[in-house]
Amino acid sequence: MLGPLLIVEMRESIPSVASPVAVPAGTAVAPSSGWRLRHFLPDTLAVTGEIAVSPRYRGIFRAQTFRLGGDWRGRFRLPPHQGIPAERAAQIERACLVFAVSDARGLRGRPELRVAGQVLPLQAGTAVDALGDGFRAELPASAVERGGDIEFALKVAIEGTGDVSIVPAGDDTTLPVQLAAPVVRRRLPAPGAVDRNRGLHCKLADHAAVDQPRRATA
Repeated sequence: MLGPLLIVEMRESIPSVASPVAVPAGTAVAPSSGWRLRHFLPDTLAVTGEIAVSPRYRGIFRAQTFRLGGDWRGRFRLPPHQGIPAERAAQIERACLVFAVSDARGLRGRPELRVAGQVLPLQAGTAVDALGDGFRAELPASAVERGGDIEFALKVAIEGTGDVSIVPAGDDTTLPVQLAAPVVRRRLPAPGAVDRNRGLHCKLADHAAVDQPRRATA
């Protein structure tokens, strides 16, 4: 899982510059306008929760499955007016928080996202082709325009098989996630020992008995 990513779409006026082409005296040259898309990662991110590992059977075969119930909490720190000079008259058209998951079918229940203490409605999809599946929430333009700190909290449950990965999106990321498995061969790193540049990657076969078909009985 990757996120959150704050995406801000804005329109700004670009001051006119001296034209290499001669124009009649007294002719006003209107400033041009353009679109800008800005992406922000959180200043801080803390992911807490538990990964529960359990077997699931289909016929005589067994597969290890996981359920991650976690809380994503953190803060964005934004410059006023996105750091764009006032003379450019930037106007924010759209802002949203995006969370990406490799397969949205693994989401269980409905995630709950709070921004500045207020629950925001979620929409399916990230609206960013490069991120793939996930979900997003629209933010008021005023909350982004004035800058400062924007705090968020997400509760989400994810199920799947094979591997579970959490990308350390924050500038300062902590991942004190606990593992609950019936048979443990290798333990997760101690809290605080996760590489902030690599995040957490847990391969289920490392934490439970290797999958083998069950012996059929008469």
